[in-house]
Amino acid sequence: DINQIDEDDMEEMDIKWNMALLSMRADKFWKRTGKKISIQGSDVAGFEKSKVECFNCHKMGHFARECRASRNSEKHKLI
Repeated sequence: DINQIDEDDMEEMDIKWNMALLSMRADKFWKRTGKKISIQGSDVAGFEKSKVECFNCHKMGHFARECRASRNSEKHKLI
């Protein structure tokens, strides 16, 4: 019966369940993208930016939000 389970035990089971889900999602991400999520010391999770393609200018090494090229106006041409 769920009412007989100690609150601390319930919290521990919840944490273990969430860790298992996180592990499965990280594994799925790695298999789909080939990018491993790495954490080293105080660094944040990340990956090799040299393999990233900008959706704006289509050059490698940065994200569209960091792009210095003018915004791609392809969608404005279609309207």
